[in-house]
Amino acid sequence: LTMQDAVEWFLMQDPTRLETHWLLQSEFCELRDRVAEYTIITRYSFDLMSKENNCIMDIAGLSEFNNLGIGSEEASFWDSFVDLDEAVSTDLQETRLLQKLFPPEAALRLIQHLQQDYQTFNYPRVPAWLEGATGELYRQSLMLIGE
Repeated sequence: LTMQDAVEWFLMQDPTRLETHWLLQSEFCELRDRVAEYTIITRYSFDLMSKENNCIMDIAGLSEFNNLGIGSEEASFWDSFVDLDEAVSTDLQETRLLQKLFPPEAALRLIQHLQQDYQTFNYPRVPAWLEGATGELYRQSLMLIGE
């Protein structure tokens, strides 16, 4: 399976009717129609995840639950959680991987297909990472990329 295979398959699907792994984010919790009713919606960032989630816990008055349980030595659940993903652990690493996985034309086709999310969450029509996209891994087996 290559990224090209995955993209071509996805482009043939209705992203509003897929199972939850592939479903548009804006289809969850009626966000497409109700996003303005939410107080906090964040974009996932490796670099800011711990800081933002600690802040959200504080704002919500839930700081006392922001730990790994009784006897935990960690400062917060989120501070320890950030270190779990070894393949990509910074926004820069994520950007570089996206640039290798998607040639610009494929990325733009996906963006068009995901337009509902881009409109709902005010994503830029052309993300910054696209500028350096090469797609050098687009036709390589995804199994080999993880090695």
